[in-house]
Amino acid sequence: MSYRIAMGAFAAALLGASGPALADCTAQDASAVTSAFAARMPNTRVTKLSCTPWPGVFEVVAGKNVFYTDASARLVFVGSMYDLVAREDLTEPVRDAAGGGEGAKVGRVDVPDDGPAVTPVTRPPTPELSAAWETFPANTAVVSGAGRPLKLAVFSDLGCSYCRELHKALVEWGDVEVHEYVTTILGTESLADKALCSDDPAAAVDRTYRGEKLAGGTPGCSRERTAQVRSFMDSKGWRGTPMLVRADGAVMVGFPGRDKVRGWLTDGGK
Repeated sequence: MSYRIAMGAFAAALLGASGPALADCTAQDASAVTSAFAARMPNTRVTKLSCTPWPGVFEVVAGKNVFYTDASARLVFVGSMYDLVAREDLTEPVRDAAGGGEGAKVGRVDVPDDGPAVTPVTRPPTPELSAAWETFPANTAVVSGAGRPLKLAVFSDLGCSYCRELHKALVEWGDVEVHEYVTTILGTESLADKALCSDDPAAAVDRTYRGEKLAGGTPGCSRERTAQVRSFMDSKGWRGTPMLVRADGAVMVGFPGRDKVRGWLTDGGK
């Protein structure tokens, strides 16, 4: 029986100048991963398990299948590992040697009928590209530039470099009323506490993006607020930051550059 474990290509940018070298990995490491994998899937015969140039990732050959796993044998990725410097598919010769070739079951791993059940991994939901402002979590926005002609909602993380670049552009443009919904996808709870719980959150957010170190902020004081924002983002299939929403509800994913954001915003941001 074939259980779906992972889908799509697993592409690694391995930037060794003279070709990829094996990561700091020993035969003992490979043996330990083999044992861990055997414990999780005892009826799947591992033909070969090898170290790879990607630290912490191991190559597994099981019959005609080639896939990759972490040191705990909990996560499995199926597809090809590429060296983008050498322009080389590192998996292809291994797959050919295993007899899989182009006909190998890319995206599947064979598990005997009496093997343990594997929970299917579903793809993340496709992000919704429209959102009505009235559905945003109430009383969670940090508003700056009230009364300006253009309006923009930004779902952000204070540790996000693209959010910082976007903020810089918005400040320089000076004609956008910004409603910022802060979350902590990047583990930035401390930054959120210090900015959102300050006496002037808008100024504190600006200072944070400028790289200033803020004082204060009771640990956890912004947790409920950022959790509401994260929950809303999850409901829309928004997995990263920034997410931009114009006044008409149109959504832009990420920060593709100042010119593109400016053109998109002025096209319908009033």
